[in-house]
Amino acid sequence: MTQYFVLEWEWAPKFCWGGNCQWFDKIDGYRIYEYDTATLTRKLITDIKQPNQKIAAIPVAWGTKCYAVVAYVLDPGVEPSNEAQYCGSQPPAKKITLMKVAEWLTTEDVLYDGDKCVYTQANMLHQDKPGFGTQAGEVFVGAGIFEKDQSIGISYCFMDEYYQGGIKFNMTTEIPINAVIQKAILRFTSKIWAYGGGGVAAPAPATCASYVEAVNKSWSAMIDDDHWVKGTLPYGGPGVSLTGYSAPQVDVTSIVAKWIKKPSSNNGFVLKGWYPALPTEDENSSVCVSTLSNFQLDIYYFAP
Repeated sequence: MTQYFVLEWEWAPKFCWGGNCQWFDKIDGYRIYEYDTATLTRKLITDIKQPNQKIAAIPVAWGTKCYAVVAYVLDPGVEPSNEAQYCGSQPPAKKITLMKVAEWLTTEDVLYDGDKCVYTQANMLHQDKPGFGTQAGEVFVGAGIFEKDQSIGISYCFMDEYYQGGIKFNMTTEIPINAVIQKAILRFTSKIWAYGGGGVAAPAPATCASYVEAVNKSWSAMIDDDHWVKGTLPYGGPGVSLTGYSAPQVDVTSIVAKWIKKPSSNNGFVLKGWYPALPTEDENSSVCVSTLSNFQLDIYYFAP
């Protein structure tokens, strides 16, 4: 079920075209715009090609929105009419905040090559964070690339480490299946453990997480006692990007809206990290990794 805002208008047979008021009997249709009162920018919502239709159902908008209706004729020499404007808002959305992570997991993919590579737990990027990830909701996200020459042309080691974090909240039964999800924000805290190398001269991001995606199947069977496993989390649902230079939060409305319509599709989120720049001759390592925790999911919705 989708909720709608009903916009209805009347239009007299006398119009003001381009500032000059005159009688104009034949109207070919109406265009409805959403407009921003601050920037005066407009976005076309619908084009009604029935001149006798003077009502439109518009999907429920987030917050206060303003709309403009103009009449037009299919004549390139005649400009659209002046606007009829209306600003309105829906009743406040209900809000639920989920803070208890039901499932969490960090997956690690480590590739290495060379006769001087010895892959042990001590080689891994999270070695200075013993035990991190075993507490509820703690995950490790990011990547590191290392290339070391013991003697050029004789021996070397190349290692590529990549980490993904998976978290899952159980959807509350307080939100009905036919609710309209207006906004869903995933929030978390991030503590940078390592960033830089590869000749990158840029400020460290707030988080090395760069993408959040819905998981397309259950990963419960992957979880072990340490919540660290080799492999890759399953994914394939809706996804959204986030910038590492903004606050550690991301709009996941598209993902949560799908879960509400079909609760069985909720298999949680996978958080993916940046791939850092490749090492250079001057910098033989390149990393961008974050420890993420204190997850919460804010859901704003309208219920019929």
